[in-house]
Amino acid sequence: MRALFLAKCPRCRRGNMFVKGLDAYPFIGQMHTYCPHCGLRFEREPGLWQGAMYTGYAISVATMVGCFVAVYVLGQDPATWVYISTTVVVTLLLAPLNYRYSRVMMMHWFAGIDYDPEAEAGRRHGA
Repeated sequence: MRALFLAKCPRCRRGNMFVKGLDAYPFIGQMHTYCPHCGLRFEREPGLWQGAMYTGYAISVATMVGCFVAVYVLGQDPATWVYISTTVVVTLLLAPLNYRYSRVMMMHWFAGIDYDPEAEAGRRHGA
């Protein structure tokens, strides 16, 4: 779970999946093509990130449901516009993290890559 939250490579759990500070959102960054530590190619097959869109959709739905519940509990059932505006603002603010972690979760849970503690730094571009 630590490697997932820190966006580390699913095989070696040492290399970063994202380049830091290259985007408008410095905590997201651009994704590396290969793991800087073990050389694993992150896009295992063409269209892999389309699956991450489904993961991102699930994260967005969970965010929206959480917002609705929080507004209901904290606001003691306010007007409809409060529900909608709060949910839209929170979802848009969390969109960069949604993008990042939908890809990280896709790689860790659904790409079929097993953890290999012996992954060497010399194994470049040959995953």
